[in-house]
Amino acid sequence: MRIHADKVPGERHLGDRREVDLGTRRNGEDPSFAAIYQAYRKPLYRYCLAFARDAGMAEDATQEAFIRLHKNLGTLHGGDSVRCWLFTVARNEMLGVFRNQRFQVPIEEDQVTDPETPATILEQEESADLVRRMMNELIDEYREVLVLREYEDFSYVQIAEITSSSLPAVKSRLYHARQALAERLRPWLEERSVR
Repeated sequence: MRIHADKVPGERHLGDRREVDLGTRRNGEDPSFAAIYQAYRKPLYRYCLAFARDAGMAEDATQEAFIRLHKNLGTLHGGDSVRCWLFTVARNEMLGVFRNQRFQVPIEEDQVTDPETPATILEQEESADLVRRMMNELIDEYREVLVLREYEDFSYVQIAEITSSSLPAVKSRLYHARQALAERLRPWLEERSVR
């Protein structure tokens, strides 16, 4: 689910996603902290939850990212992407916690569907649950890039920036992550096609 809110000064719409560019600060427009918070709170939390697989840690990382944004909004340079910056701060926060301990709880997801029948609802829930379980089985590096690309719609360049990786490394991880996920889902897909 993508967030569609009122236009934030400096916002660019890129398909379904939005991007707040701090470059507009040069023209005297200042994207308000509240508008930025509304635009990115849910996507950032979803990313943190998928990355950490712990609701408390996801909430803490999301909150820390916005606290740092509030403190640093005036110091970010024009052209910086608030979205990329927030995701990078949240990721670094979670990596700091991971250095001390490991969390293994399932990804939870807000599901807003309007299917036609109870059978369709059940099938969609089972499919989503299966994909979440299979995603949880991937190594952290694969799960992270898949969430950033497929769920949060970041570009390869932005993922490289967020993960402090090279562009070829991001492309390679995404390729291997998709292959690993497809391999895990193959038996289920084959069983479904027989029905």
